[in-house]
Amino acid sequence: MSKLIRKAVLFAKTELAYGVDALTDPVNDGLTHAILVKNVSVTPLAQDLIARDVVTPYLGNDEQIAATTRVEISFEVEMAGAGAPGDVPAYGPLLESCAMAQLINMGVSVEYNPISDGFKSMTMIYNVDGVQHKMRGARGNVVATVDARGIPVYAFSFTGLYVDVVDQIPGAVDYSMFLKPLAANEENTPAFSLFGQDVVMQQLVLDAGNSVVYRNLVGDEKVLITDRASVGSCQFEMTSVTEYDWFAEVKSTNTGAMSLQHGTVPGNIVELVSNRAQITNPSVSDSDGVAMIGFDINYIPSSAGNDEFKIIVR
Repeated sequence: MSKLIRKAVLFAKTELAYGVDALTDPVNDGLTHAILVKNVSVTPLAQDLIARDVVTPYLGNDEQIAATTRVEISFEVEMAGAGAPGDVPAYGPLLESCAMAQLINMGVSVEYNPISDGFKSMTMIYNVDGVQHKMRGARGNVVATVDARGIPVYAFSFTGLYVDVVDQIPGAVDYSMFLKPLAANEENTPAFSLFGQDVVMQQLVLDAGNSVVYRNLVGDEKVLITDRASVGSCQFEMTSVTEYDWFAEVKSTNTGAMSLQHGTVPGNIVELVSNRAQITNPSVSDSDGVAMIGFDINYIPSSAGNDEFKIIVR
């Protein structure tokens, strides 16, 4: 019987201990742990294979031995608020499993900032029309992208420990915690500031830059986050040097503040913030006949550490 790719659902739940299955009831877990996603790509059984390279008196291919087995998945989640200031967004656990800490300011906001230890992990299920792909101990990376005239998204990529594929009909799902997104435009995205200058932005990218490593040694199997180098890019309408000398900032390797606000109504506002953004590699391009300037961005932590960027939902 044919399986329909359109009939798919993703579940994700934070693990209480690394690698311990948190989605033990796939029929009922969907009510609170279904994730509203798009552009899903899954490698349900990724392997590192070893050729035996044995000598035979005839020609032909050699069988291979599996050295490691894991699951890899990537998907996008629409960038939106949580419903009320201080509420945790439905995608919050995903951010926490991308090496971020969650700080709840009751009635005000929920903030996510990078961390260097104490990483959380998830159990995830991707069910395609009754065929269940599960992984435990999943950790990953996230890239936030805001494109003018598009829907801002978080692009997540996770690696996890393989669980055997089984037939399983998922239960009901509840997506009510996921707010309807807003397109990025002048009305919904009122402010983008770089080095204290308000500019007309076309695109901003913030990549957490986690190094996600799958390890399978004698006595231990896990997914680690071993390093972080947060980077990104931005593009906005070119200004005169008199208005602001961006090239001087690049030449001097200075860092400056960056801030973007998407959404205007409390409960559906997301901010991407950095106090130490370094712009590099300027480029010039054309957009509808308007000159645009673009930069790569390095998000640099202060001496305190773990503060190179922040995602604020309020």
